Amino acid sequence: MADQSIGILVGSSLPGSERICKEKIDQQLLRNHLLCLSAYAFALEHPAPNALSIFPITRLGLFIITPDRFERLSDGEVAFVNKTTWMNVPRDDATFMNLLTEIVKLLDQPIPPPPAGDCGLCNYRKNYNQAGILE
Repeated sequence: MADQSIGILVGSSLPGSERICKEKIDQQLLRNHLLCLSAYAFALEHPAPNALSIFPITRLGLFIITPDRFERLSDGEVAFVNKTTWMNVPRDDATFMNLLTEIVKLLDQPIPPPPAGDCGLCNYRKNYNQAGILE
């Protein structure tokens, strides 16, 4: 069986920041990336009829691109040189399916639930509704 991997491209903005980028991903974003990768894997393994199927997805990961340097080539051309890193992400289908179940329950309700008080988008829409801008 061939290794079938999917990944999310992640870039860091500062030269030499690969370690910082990986730590930031580990601490703040890994759960979100894990859920995205799990959604991609689920979609690829359970496609619509007659659509492309890639089964099984055997690895999930982040493809990290870190700017390293510019190099002058010839005739005014320059090259942007990057370092790349693959960071394996463990697959967690149970967490994804739990999230998907919660989303389906929410969407199956006859009316939307009241907005959360700390939801920035909800408050934005409420303020615009009150001002008569959005209907």
